[in-house]
Amino acid sequence: MRLLILIIPALLICLVLFFLINMVLNFRKPAPGEALVRTGLGGNKVALNRGISVMPLFHQLSVVDLSSKRVIIEKEGRAGLVCQDGQKANVRMEFFIGIEQDEDGILQAIKTVGHPDETFNNTKIQELFSIRLKEILELTAKSFTVREIIDKRDVFKTALQDEARNLLGGYAIEHIAIDYIST
Repeated sequence: MRLLILIIPALLICLVLFFLINMVLNFRKPAPGEALVRTGLGGNKVALNRGISVMPLFHQLSVVDLSSKRVIIEKEGRAGLVCQDGQKANVRMEFFIGIEQDEDGILQAIKTVGHPDETFNNTKIQELFSIRLKEILELTAKSFTVREIIDKRDVFKTALQDEARNLLGGYAIEHIAIDYIST
């Protein structure tokens, strides 16, 4: 009986030490421009600017790329941008998009692209968002004349960002560069 009284606390201390050492050895911190997503026991956890402990048997860790991606949209000639006044505008625009910097945005972005590794794939991002950004551009242009787009570029850019707010699935437009606009 005395032996049992000594063994049980010793086992508990060993167990606690094992978990503490395991947590320290399996602690991961994201690199700049990245987020970590831990899945498994306890649900999804996102680490942006802090570390996270990963237990190999219970969790899977994925890295998400938070850097901006450039998507170029060109609408010219017959496929030109139809504006409010019925005129077609030839445009070339560069959209810089990035993942929203919060847990919901990161998890939504992963769902949008299919897998955390795909956030690093520029070709996949280009393919996925070029169609959505063309639609946003076409919808927004219908509220502006060609002259207004040329003269009030900042207003047009803000309108594009507002239109895109809920359509990019965890991504957001960080910057828009209008390379050229002509009729």
